[in-house]
Amino acid sequence: LTQDSGIIYIDNCSILDQAGKTYVLTADIIDTITEYCINISANNITFDGQGHLIDALYSSSVDQGIHILRSSQQTTNITIKNLIISDWDEHNIYSLNADYNTYYNIESIDARDNGFFFHYAYYTEIYNVSINDSGNTGLYIYHADYSNVSNITIFDNSNSGVFIRSSRDITLLNSSLYDNSNHDFELTTGSGTCHHEVNVTSSGGRRILLFNESVNLSNKIYSELVLCDADNSNLSNITIQGSDSIDNNILMVSGTSDSIFSNINSSGNYRGLVFSSCHSNNVTDSYFANNFEGLVLMNTDDSNIVNVTEIQIIIQ
Repeated sequence: LTQDSGIIYIDNCSILDQAGKTYVLTADIIDTITEYCINISANNITFDGQGHLIDALYSSSVDQGIHILRSSQQTTNITIKNLIISDWDEHNIYSLNADYNTYYNIESIDARDNGFFFHYAYYTEIYNVSINDSGNTGLYIYHADYSNVSNITIFDNSNSGVFIRSSRDITLLNSSLYDNSNHDFELTTGSGTCHHEVNVTSSGGRRILLFNESVNLSNKIYSELVLCDADNSNLSNITIQGSDSIDNNILMVSGTSDSIFSNINSSGNYRGLVFSSCHSNNVTDSYFANNFEGLVLMNTDDSNIVNVTEIQIIIQ
């Protein structure tokens, strides 16, 4: 470790504990067994990896490559940039109770669990990031309200590409999510957690769109489609077609009632159609075949399902 005015140079795993400093990595870190390699304990820090690799010994089960943890939620104002990170047992990058952080020019590879995991991390900015081959999800956003994600590429993760859980007002734009095993995009909803802006390219070069108000759609093909708090919608002649090489993606309808779904084809996907916390919807003349799960009804009642073929109905 060497220091030059406001810049501190490091060449190995370190605790970053001097507020207001810029830490610069000067060498690759390979096959480390340090539990938290870059442990950022001070606020108002910039960490510049200068394109270097931060890599764990794959057989060692060490937890996190970059670790940001506070005992209570606070503004930490940390910037992490310009690095490659791989092989960590839990998450390649982890942040808890840390708001207003920025991550860019990062490649995440082979996390055993999630590539990036953000929990109670409000106003997070993520851009120019690639995440692939995670054992679970590429980018996991959990109670990370008002965060912005753009220009990311997420592929070949074992569960979902992006998972937004119990969060408000997330923006996900100008990105590519493809060939993630179950869903390129996954959303769990609750009170106030539908109002996101999502418009990205997905598996097969087709779009993922999210609507959180009444919408009329017809004669469209999507890789994935999400309706959330979109009462009184009307969908006609809609095809959901995920990856061309694996059965992934979904037509997800959450908190949406009094809507009409006719001539829907969601086949060869991970799930055909999921209704979650919905009431009084009509599904007619539709086709759900060769999915892992066909039609899933979760906390849903008064649905009218007529002339729907090749269907496996699951009620939860």
